[in-house]
Amino acid sequence: MTNPVMVVKSKTAKKVYVSGDPNWDDQVLILNGSTDESYALVQEGHPVTASVDWGTNPPDALMMGVLISEQKHGDQSAYQLTIGVNPDTGKMDVTEPYSYGDPGFKYSITDRTETTVTLLLTDP
Repeated sequence: MTNPVMVVKSKTAKKVYVSGDPNWDDQVLILNGSTDESYALVQEGHPVTASVDWGTNPPDALMMGVLISEQKHGDQSAYQLTIGVNPDTGKMDVTEPYSYGDPGFKYSITDRTETTVTLLLTDP
């Protein structure tokens, strides 16, 4: 299987960050092609890609855990999302959505393929 990819685009003026979910402590999140940073800033016109090295493992509903928040590591409020393949469609999706606090923006899914899900961030 090709590595799963989440693309996050922004149409909000807020500073929003993508980071790894700390509950997935064995995950090595790849942000914009690099494992050097623990978070990435999403800005209009500058999307963020998040991925993990999936190797030759078969697709699964639980492939990647991410936080999307106005804080760099989602300390007070965030969308806490599990990304993986939806078993009903065979396409990449948000398979376990959760939020805490008031993230201050909303997300919608704008595209799904077998390997990529694209999210768009907007003002509420």
